[in-house]
Amino acid sequence: MITTPVEQYVSEFADIRANLPGERLPWLESIRKQAMRSIGKNGFPHRKHEEWKYTDISNIAETFFNPLQGQAPILLWKELNGLGLDFSDSYPMLFLDGRYMPLVADTVKPPEGITIESLQQVLDTDPESVQNYLARLTDTDSNIFTDLSTAFMNDGAFIQLSKNAKMPQPIQLVFISTSQTKPVASQPRNLFILAEGAEATIVQKFISLNHASLIGDPVFIADTLESLVQELKGKEGKSTGPRLMMVASCVAQGDTKVLDLVGELGGRVVVEEVAECVRYYKRNIKTDGDLIDNLAEGYLRDREPWPFVVGVTQERSDRIFETAKEYGAQGIIWYQLKYCECYDFESHYNAGKADENGIPFIKLSSEYEQIDKGTVRTRIEAFLETISN
Repeated sequence: MITTPVEQYVSEFADIRANLPGERLPWLESIRKQAMRSIGKNGFPHRKHEEWKYTDISNIAETFFNPLQGQAPILLWKELNGLGLDFSDSYPMLFLDGRYMPLVADTVKPPEGITIESLQQVLDTDPESVQNYLARLTDTDSNIFTDLSTAFMNDGAFIQLSKNAKMPQPIQLVFISTSQTKPVASQPRNLFILAEGAEATIVQKFISLNHASLIGDPVFIADTLESLVQELKGKEGKSTGPRLMMVASCVAQGDTKVLDLVGELGGRVVVEEVAECVRYYKRNIKTDGDLIDNLAEGYLRDREPWPFVVGVTQERSDRIFETAKEYGAQGIIWYQLKYCECYDFESHYNAGKADENGIPFIKLSSEYEQIDKGTVRTRIEAFLETISN
């Protein structure tokens, strides 16, 4: 019976290793297997290890991240342009969920003496050119993160410059992660080989589409949200559990434990007041009259103020309970980062207001770790029972 993430990685490797790049290369298979043996033997480090005594990785160690494989998802040029990516005056390589997606036309080639390809392509066409370099992975003491990358490496950039070769423009490596319904991990491995006198500038960018609205073109984001709304229509879940409102400073990427637990325990978060979510979309901007005034009103004057602004506690509280009433919320989950004084002060004020309005209220504080998940689960379960009764 598989019970730990380490055991899951070992099992997953056995299932997918035949589909990994270079599966017919004995030397690469040997490297991957050696990495997996190290994973199974050593597992994840913890604070009793001297090198990790000040670094808590329990959240990672307790979560199985499914290795991504296969071809990259399709991403249209319209979507790339919507992200505001600028490929002018550079040689771009785009990796979507760790897999290379060609962008440059076949007629565009790097200068003589310079090779720029995906590692997966090189493993298919000229594996001997990278064998000596990848074989070095077995010559050093590694940790589980290096071992996972070695065992499950799927793709990456292969850049090689011969003696005195010079790349005139920067090589831009862009790694885009798409939103997933479960924890996943891509394992790109970049290999840069520069001979004596060679020169190149390599720029790496990492983008998560979870927060695309912060960098994307407004029209593109609006169209994407509208498509999502249409797709979700008629797909409301079958849960009939308590309707909840969630108030939080932010929901950090990967920190979905409260939402996950509410769903597992039969509750429904039907609306939220979070720094980066519905507050930006809940009101339409008027199109008649002075557009600058309308934008200022929609984005600044008529939006929920931040809690650190002086004198807004009453206004924020009024809006929170108006929203709860509008969406029929039967309870409020107040989720905040530990030691956040602004939200901590407001939590006491709004707990009293919730009591006045007859709405059950629970305050949860966390450091965005999984270590307290059991305690949080118990408190949410008791909270939902209180509402149901």
